[in-house]
Parts: sequence; structure tokens; C-alpha cells
Amino acid sequence: MEKRRNVWLLTGGIGSGKSAVRSMLSKRGALTIDADQVGHQVLEPDGLAHDAVAARWPEVVFDGIIDRKRLADIVFNDPSELHELEAISHPAISKTLRKWVKDSQADVIVVEMSVPRDFLGVGPSRTIVADVDMATRKKRLIDKGMALEDITRRMAVQPHRDGWVERGGWVICTDGTLEDVEHRVDRLWPQIEALS
Repeated sequence: MEKRRNVWLLTGGIGSGKSAVRSMLSKRGALTIDADQVGHQVLEPDGLAHDAVAARWPEVVFDGIIDRKRLADIVFNDPSELHELEAISHPAISKTLRKWVKDSQADVIVVEMSVPRDFLGVGPSRTIVADVDMATRKKRLIDKGMALEDITRRMAVQPHRDGWVERGGWVICTDGTLEDVEHRVDRLWPQIEALS
């Protein structure tokens, strides 16, 4: 009988500190996977979603390569276009993630994703939400060089803060210093390990 995998989703709104928490979990021994990188991979010329996306939006294809920035400019300005992209890309992302998880020998696997989709059959009890107030999220993104208009567009297509928190069985507040967040991850880590 196949061992049940200790797989967790790490999610939260843009600018919520997901990547920092993922890095901390990695240092404690988890295999961590960034679903956004998988999303980029499936759009590469040999990726599972490339041909379908290129056929739907030929104006973003240059020398056989999808310009992700141009594609984002289209889909984040039109919810129906975003829905079409997700209908193409999400099954490809899900298939890739499931294969990576199946092939892994890691004791704990954490998949970070910026959309509240359950690609892996993991329920709320194994979902971690990185959470912080909206003003802090915006400041972090501006400090990283993102334009306020782009931040507003991307936040508009994501759930409200309460929606993220309701999806998570575990919530890590990412306000304060990185050391503060490290202490919170320290408290959570033994519970993650125990749920094998």
C-alpha cells in the first residue's frame, strides 16, 4: 500500500509573504515547489500548455516563445481572458505538480501557489495561508518595484483577505520582522512533520 504523502499547500494573496515562509520551511527540511515556476514551465516551447496558449493568443508569441508579460497585460485586464488562460494552464500545472509529488521521496512537500486552487487533493487541514494586512502587502510590492496600477489589477482578481484565511487550516501572520516570522514557522513545523 502506497504511503500517504505529507503534502501541504502554502498560499495567500500577492505580497503576503508566501515566498519567505516557503524558504523558511525549506530550511527546516521540506521539499518546496513554487507553482508559479511550474506555471512558467508549462508555457515554455516544450511545455504542456504552450501550443494551446500560443494558438489562443498568437499576438504574444515571438519566435515561438510566449511573452508572459504581454500575456499578463491581456489577462489581468479582462476576467474572461484570465478564465480562458486558467482553463488551459491549470490542468497542465496540476499534471506537472502531481508528477513531481509522486516522484519525490521527501518526507514533507510544500507547494506554494498564488491562486486558491487545490491541484493536489489537499484539504484545508493541510493548507497554510501567509497573511498580513493589505497596506503591508502593497508596500512590499511597491518596494520590489511593482507599479501600483499593476498591484491593484492583480489584487482585484484574487480573493479578499478574509477569503484567503477561510481557506487555510493554518495561518501564519507575516507582519513584523523576518525573525518574528521564523519563530511562528518554528512553532508550526513540528505539527507539519507530525501529520504524515
